[in-house]
Amino acid sequence: MAEPYDFKGKKQIKDAHAAREAQSYAVLFGFFLTLLFLGGMIGMAVGGKQGGLIGCFGGALVSLLAGRLWRALTEGIADNLGRIVFIGKKANWTKYERLESDMQQIRYAKHSERYGEALTMVNRVLKKAPEWPEALLLKADILWEGFESLEESKEVLRTIIKLTEPSDKYHVWARSKYKELSQYRKESSS
Repeated sequence: MAEPYDFKGKKQIKDAHAAREAQSYAVLFGFFLTLLFLGGMIGMAVGGKQGGLIGCFGGALVSLLAGRLWRALTEGIADNLGRIVFIGKKANWTKYERLESDMQQIRYAKHSERYGEALTMVNRVLKKAPEWPEALLLKADILWEGFESLEESKEVLRTIIKLTEPSDKYHVWARSKYKELSQYRKESSS
């Protein structure tokens, strides 16, 4: 499994979004100029100066419609068609990289001891990436630290252990936490 992206913050998302918007508008402007020129040329060939003006107007309308269609295609199917058309960092982000800002918010909520909010957010992330060991480990921590739910936390840790290779750091961390919780149970029962 690929390592999650080392997320730098909201500014990075805004910069990537601005770059994609600039690319999109550059393409739209290219459509506009090309079809405006072609419409004018065809119009002049058919009807002289007056036909050229009508052709330019028609080319402008067609370019606006084509531009809207282009944006609808590239934004509506952003993950698939956008990766082919747009080149840049955001187009190549994995689902884990896109969810990293949510993970930062979850870590902050956990650190602030807002465990209910953190659990709700981590469950939302796990709906999008159900086998993400990092999110599962965070959920196990929240369940234990916030709700002292030993069995639920251990169940999540068992899931991580099953999903990951023994050499994976999340496997090692989950196994260590599982042993810690098992030891806690033994100490509290005696």
